[in-house]
Amino acid sequence: MKVIFFDLEMNQHDEIIMIGAVKYDKKTKMLDTYRKCIRRKNETSKEICELLKIDNVEFKRTAVWFEHVVNSLMKFGFFKHPLVCFGNDGEILNKELEKFGRKCESVCDASVLMQFKHMNNEKQKSLAEMLKNRGFRVDENCLHNPVYDSSLLFEYWRDFLTEE
Repeated sequence: MKVIFFDLEMNQHDEIIMIGAVKYDKKTKMLDTYRKCIRRKNETSKEICELLKIDNVEFKRTAVWFEHVVNSLMKFGFFKHPLVCFGNDGEILNKELEKFGRKCESVCDASVLMQFKHMNNEKQKSLAEMLKNRGFRVDENCLHNPVYDSSLLFEYWRDFLTEE
């Protein structure tokens, strides 16, 4: 069985501007990665570009419209394999996909289970914060790269499933 862990990055207008994913097989072996920059009508702010560590000129050059992303998501397996995200990324992605008549059926929000098990009723803000509190090494320079964040989610998920 293959499972896809994914992460979205948004702009200041709450539009998806990046999607990253990592596909694993049942033996927790990484099979493939996915990353797309998504072109939007609204300009992405300088602050968001700095947070995501992207060059706005390069971003504009490589970004594609979401309608073109749908086919690449299909080829990667988003509509075939179970998906795991953190927070409401699954809802956000499906809302966007519905505009093109598509939907990811099998999406798990890992934060619900993780918060229930590990947070001791504390409201933490991010996956990175949860990981740090559990003793994971988090590279601050790579945060907000959706492929890196997807890999972190997998590491946490694997730890979560194997913990007694």
